[in-house]
Amino acid sequence: MLFLCADRYRIFILQQLLLHSILEIRILHCQQDACAAGGEVQAALQIAGVRLTQRAVAESLRRDISAQVAAIRAERSRLAAALAACPCIGQVYPSEANFLLVKTAAPDPLYRELIAAGVIVRNRSRIAGCEGCLRITVGRPEENDRMLETVKNFRP
Repeated sequence: MLFLCADRYRIFILQQLLLHSILEIRILHCQQDACAAGGEVQAALQIAGVRLTQRAVAESLRRDISAQVAAIRAERSRLAAALAACPCIGQVYPSEANFLLVKTAAPDPLYRELIAAGVIVRNRSRIAGCEGCLRITVGRPEENDRMLETVKNFRP
């Protein structure tokens, strides 16, 4: 996590690797008094040992990621169709995000199987309105293939 401190606000820049190591930067604001530290604006940020200036961060925000977005959308469509055909999946909910929400009769055992296979998944089955649901992240094609094989071979 990166920190950029300002007098009144702190800006947290959260980074997350996306499809093919694309860096997505989300900027969130919070009141300084709710944050642990304050002070002057830091001109340089530290990410995994590489110093990035505010200018470099601004340039990364302007990068064209339309090809990666298109790839994620294509993978999401492929996964939605394949998951809908799996006997253990009761429903695949429509999505415009980089994940799919699926309903299953056995969310806990399927969740454990997916975690064991290295799939990025969240068990949402205990959240009101998401009973029996798992949130499956759309990854790279090889990761998605591993997830699909795990779901297809799943026996509760």
